[in-house]
Amino acid sequence: MHPADVLHLESDVCSQIAWPTANDLHVVELGRLYAKPSASPEYIDTNGCPSSFTDLLKHRIVLQVAHQLTGLEDFSRLFPNTPQVGLVAIRTNVSSAYYWVIARSGGIGVLPTYACALGSKVVPVDLEDARFEHDIWLTYHAGAAKIPRPLYD
Repeated sequence: MHPADVLHLESDVCSQIAWPTANDLHVVELGRLYAKPSASPEYIDTNGCPSSFTDLLKHRIVLQVAHQLTGLEDFSRLFPNTPQVGLVAIRTNVSSAYYWVIARSGGIGVLPTYACALGSKVVPVDLEDARFEHDIWLTYHAGAAKIPRPLYD
């Protein structure tokens, strides 16, 4: 989940949701990623569906913590002065593990709105103002086009 260092040609291009920190890169906006709190239908059947952020404190939270993500879209901003101990069921930096913990009733976490198409049933949890957006950026080094490439037959 850490973007490649395109400036130092670690890769030719990089698709990322964080604005690049290096100034000498070309940046193109590709689109926007939308995300919402989500859970499995089984989790909601067993634990009920929260109707507010305050109500969410009565549920198990799943966090994805990585360079470009802040876990439930910035846990400390949404729940000021609330310790994660006893509330957060799992913290991971692996997106596939994060998805499957939510899909297998491990708790509520923020997933992209396309997550329902990934093969397991997850449903959005409708909370007030609980839609998160991230711009998706394509970054590339200005000199990348000058790098000789091998020709393949």
